[in-house]
Amino acid sequence: MVSTIQIGDFSIQDAKAAFPNMESFSAIKSLGNRNGSIGGEVLKRFNIVFDYPNKEVTLRKNGYFNTPFQYNMSGIDIQHNGLRYIAESIADAHGIVKEKEKSFGNVQILFENKTRLSLVPEIIVSGIRAGSPADAAGLKEGDVILAVNGKSVHKYKLQEILHMLNEREGKKVRLRIERYDSDLLFTFVLKNMFKEKP
Repeated sequence: MVSTIQIGDFSIQDAKAAFPNMESFSAIKSLGNRNGSIGGEVLKRFNIVFDYPNKEVTLRKNGYFNTPFQYNMSGIDIQHNGLRYIAESIADAHGIVKEKEKSFGNVQILFENKTRLSLVPEIIVSGIRAGSPADAAGLKEGDVILAVNGKSVHKYKLQEILHMLNEREGKKVRLRIERYDSDLLFTFVLKNMFKEKP
């Protein structure tokens, strides 16, 4: 987090920032006077006009300008990891087939025992921040996320999952995970780790 970013007359407080590992760009001989990039979390706060003939950029703050930055308060990095098949019952407890609900994938196979086999995105834990709530709960890199707060993960968009991991300090999150062919349940509470002094 950067306490203040000044862009012209605009001042943005407590801005989200990322600092790359020095090894990732050490082979670049000259960066000129460039010392960073402005990302989408900052740029979305402005309406921007690029005037190429006059080599000018005009910024006007928009409705997102005062929106607080969101930070990963779980300590989990997640990513899409291809596709997987899942089997779901399409009948209720009385054997009555449920009305067709909107499904995520286009590939579906229906069986006579009222089961639907669908091809859905696989979401995995791609990284864990040491000392974070997810780390303390026991999550590990490579865990496959099956459900978030009781709802199958394929029923969410990736951005919706990220939002739930960033939403607010003190919120409880439940993840059902597949690890080595076993289903495990993890619960942790979101925590703003930037408040803690090193």
